[in-house]
Amino acid sequence: TGTAVTSTASEASHVISASACSVARAAMQNANAATRYLQLHDATSLPANGAVPEAVIIIGTTQTQVMTFVQPNNRFSTGCVAATSTTGPTLTIGGADAIFQVDLFAASA
Repeated sequence: TGTAVTSTASEASHVISASACSVARAAMQNANAATRYLQLHDATSLPANGAVPEAVIIIGTTQTQVMTFVQPNNRFSTGCVAATSTTGPTLTIGGADAIFQVDLFAASA
């Protein structure tokens, strides 16, 4: 089994891993009254607005959505940061109203 990373409070972003990793599953609960996007970035800290994510999924008002990666890949060769964004194609950081849950594949996977 790999590592599970979960927010301990509502937030706008979360550093999932500060080193290379393989994401198995990522979920975000959107507590905002507007649509938001869960973005995963290949980074060790929150990138600037305008950054292009490695993976993105739309999340409706007060909903939770999950994205699943069936096999390990090198998509996150630097690290992984989850963020809530008001736009899908590029990062426009949202408010601190998201809960992130990310499961990583085991290092040997």
